[in-house]
Amino acid sequence: MNAHNVLMQAMERLVMILENGPRVNSKGNQG
Repeated sequence: MNAHNVLMQAMERLVMILENGPRVNSKGNQG
């Protein structure tokens, strides 16, 4: 993978976390 793909995946994960909000705990990965 190149840097662009890594950046896109990181942004997608950030969006998921922000959408999930306070429901996301120390586990981080909700599926």
